[in-house]
Amino acid sequence: MFIFVNNTKISKITTRMLQLTNVSSLPKTLISNSNDLRTGSALRDCANLFDDAVSQLSRSIESMRGESVLTVEKVGDLKTWISAAMTNQETCVDGLEEMGSTVVDEVKMKVQRSSVCMSNNLAILGHMDGVLEKFGMHLH
Repeated sequence: MFIFVNNTKISKITTRMLQLTNVSSLPKTLISNSNDLRTGSALRDCANLFDDAVSQLSRSIESMRGESVLTVEKVGDLKTWISAAMTNQETCVDGLEEMGSTVVDEVKMKVQRSSVCMSNNLAILGHMDGVLEKFGMHLH
């Protein structure tokens, strides 16, 4: 039996990714308001990390468009890219903390919501096989 992905599910995933996209614009906004060179440098790193995360997640979502079957490979890719995006966010916050930046609390607050969403998505993907097995189904 196959697990099918429809456009509604892809739209929901895309909506969640937009939260990360919204977070990714924050460092760029803060750079323009910062007079501190060290904070500006850390924020540029954050902007690059967030842009990479959005790009990687976009590619994963695009790989599901046009194909209706959800495969073990696609689930694995999603888990990898979500984990990478979470790591990128943590790296950003760590860099700001190391610099003693005054914007670290603001970035942490904005990152928290997308981190929770990504963590929830990882948990769902991580338990998908077990849930499907209970119904006699498997990923292909």
